Amino acid sequence: STQTEMHVFALNERMFMDDDKDVTFELADGREYAHKAVLKAASEVFAVMLAQDMQEKATGVIALPDVQRRVMRVFLRLVYTGHVDASDWEGAQKAGEQAPEKEEEGTVTLSGQRNMTV
Repeated sequence: STQTEMHVFALNERMFMDDDKDVTFELADGREYAHKAVLKAASEVFAVMLAQDMQEKATGVIALPDVQRRVMRVFLRLVYTGHVDASDWEGAQKAGEQAPEKEEEGTVTLSGQRNMTV
């Protein structure tokens, strides 16, 4: 429906606004940022990581040194909107990077070495 499309568009735009993001992903080739509330709502792993007495809660930084920025952007768009933009996948493939793959219900591979349940 048009209302759903407008909602997805608004979330998609929000994903790229850096004004009030409070989590930093330290990645292989740079940084990406996200909202703690969105990550906690989307993933039990992030909820625990950002709520317990863990380094990530204290610093707001999640280190994923094996993950490329383009791959993380695909993942974040999926978390924020429930959709994937084809241009993100194409960009990751052209760069020779592994795009996230859904392996089983609730599990997304962000790199060949790490799985994260969302």
